[in-house]
Formats: sequence, structure tokens, C-alpha cells
Amino acid sequence: MTSRKANINKEKNSSKHYHDLIENIFELYTTKHSTRQNDILTSYYESNATFEDPFVVVEGINNIATQFHSLIPLINSIQVHRKESIPIRFKSTSTDSGHGHRDENIREIIIIPNVQIYKIEHKWWPFPKEIVIEGETHLSISMSSSSSSSPFGKIIYHHDIWINHPFTNSIKIFKKMTGFIMNFIFHFFKLGEE
Repeated sequence: MTSRKANINKEKNSSKHYHDLIENIFELYTTKHSTRQNDILTSYYESNATFEDPFVVVEGINNIATQFHSLIPLINSIQVHRKESIPIRFKSTSTDSGHGHRDENIREIIIIPNVQIYKIEHKWWPFPKEIVIEGETHLSISMSSSSSSSPFGKIIYHHDIWINHPFTNSIKIFKKMTGFIMNFIFHFFKLGEE
């Protein structure tokens, strides 16, 4: 068997292994129930996991939960579709993970091309009612932990990269400050909490 065929078979097997995990991660965005979000985070994320997107960096599943809880009252509906035309990729831990965690703690990094569709129909919203974001979700899987729901390890880093969006903020300290401020506001007003 050639190395190319071996890599293809490995990707197919890994995709099957991580199918439930990927489906549940997408549900974090689409569900309208914060308790379901909490269940997903507890089952699939390390307690000290980090979430990053072009706006924020937050650490710990409680702070990640706050970010996803806030979507419930602010966004009318969210759809997340995997881009079937682009295969899921798996990044070797021998390469630089790029997020500050030691590579030996990472089993592998799953790269999931997807499209996120946000529908906002509030009267106070001055921008387009539908926002379509093409991007990639990078999930770094921890080497050290597993559970019955995630037998291949839990997520230690969740990084959303937006490909077609003009806004990007590469200065991580600013994103951490934004995440802290947003979490404080969301906690104060208990946005999305049941």
C-alpha cells in the first residue's frame, strides 16, 4: 500500500472515530438550550480548554460556555454545515500547533472546513439579517484525557478561523481583553442562561 493510500485510509478511519464529536461541537452553535451546551462542553472539553475566534480568546469551560450561551438571545438561528467538497484534515502533532499548548500534550488536530449561517432578525440590528461565514474549525485533542463520550481524548483548544470575513485580529492580548470584557457583560446580564 502506498503512503498516499495509507494516509487516505487513516483520514477515513479518523473521520469515523470523531464523527460524534464533530456533530456535537456543531450543536454548540445551533442549540437554543444552554443546558445542552453545558453537557457538550463537559463531555468533550478539558476543564482548562481554550476557545479562540477572530474576536476573542477565553480559557476554561465556564468562560467558553458563556460565549456560546450569549448566542442564544442574540442570534435568532444558526446553521453549521461541513463543507463536503473539502475533506476533514488531521494535523500531525509533530508540527507546530500554533496555540501555545505543548505539542506532546496533543494527540492530533482536527481541521473541519465549514459554513456558519447566522440569522439576526432583531429590529435594533442595523446590519444584514443573514451573515454567512466560511471558515475552518481547528480542534486540538488532548493526549491525557478521555471519557465514554469522547474515548479518543478531549478538546484542549478550539480555534475558529474565518476565511471570508474581513475582520481579523492577530494580536492575542487584545482578543483576551475582549473575551474578558464580553464574559463579564454576559455573566452580569446572564445572557442565554436557563
